[in-house]
Amino acid sequence: MAGQGTNTAVASGTQLPEFSCQQEAEAALFAWRDEALVALLADVGAVLKFDFSGKSLKRLEAWFLGNGRPEFAAAGCSVPHAIGFYLGQIFRRTGGFAWMVQESPSMPRRYEIGVKRPHLAIMLTRGERPSPHDSARKHALWRRWKRYVDR
Repeated sequence: MAGQGTNTAVASGTQLPEFSCQQEAEAALFAWRDEALVALLADVGAVLKFDFSGKSLKRLEAWFLGNGRPEFAAAGCSVPHAIGFYLGQIFRRTGGFAWMVQESPSMPRRYEIGVKRPHLAIMLTRGERPSPHDSARKHALWRRWKRYVDR
């Protein structure tokens, strides 16, 4: 069983972006985050009244599902990644989290971006893709935020 977990971790790690050092990874991944957030806000931020609150996650998820779960926004950015970064920004603003970039423990020179606070890290490199199945009880993103921030 342990070998299976290692294989999964390695396979997952190969999908992460590769950089020569921590500083290069931070510069690139923080720029990617910023570009994706700007594009998402420009594309639908005003319509959805993004205010970086937990409640705005309900509007974002409804828009995402109601528009056929788009992979790309009008500006060409990845919508799932932008959703993940928006969620991370809400964690940062409302829950005492800080942005972080870390090297994958299973793959040297492969890095992830996420948010952290003491004893908890939430990695967002793969983005967030709410699905109708996740939302059967509605508001999966909001419930995730509530679980970690608004207790």
